[in-house]
Amino acid sequence: MRDYLAAAVLAAEDARVAPAHNLAIHALELGLKAAILAAEGALARRHNPGGEFGRLYRDAVDAARLRRVNRILNRYNDGRYPGGDIPLAEEVEADLAFIASFLDGPPAGPRRPRPARPLTLLCFGDLG
Repeated sequence: MRDYLAAAVLAAEDARVAPAHNLAIHALELGLKAAILAAEGALARRHNPGGEFGRLYRDAVDAARLRRVNRILNRYNDGRYPGGDIPLAEEVEADLAFIASFLDGPPAGPRRPRPARPLTLLCFGDLG
C-alpha cells in the first residue's frame, strides 16, 4: 500500500496526473481492505470497500472523512479510460495529502470484535 502511495507521489511530481490519481486510489483501497480484514478476519466482499469500511468504522472515523473517502473512491474510473474526466493536478495533490494522512494512523477500532490474536498490518500497525 505504501509503495502505491509513494508511486502516486512520484507520478504527481512528474506531472502524470492520471497515473498518480489511479495509484493513490489503489493505495486507499488497499488500506481500507486491510482494516476490513483486521475487523472481520476476511477480505472485503466488494471491489469498492468504502461502504463496508464505513459500516465497520463509522464510530471511529469522522463522518466527513468517510464521505471524502467515498468521493475519492467514486472517481476510480476518472482518467482510466478514454473519455474519462482526468482530475486536475490540484485535485490529485489534495487527494494524495488526504490519503496519506488517512492511512497514517489506525482507526480507533471497529464496531465488531477484533480477531483473537494481534494482527500487524503495514498500513495501521498493531490492530490486535
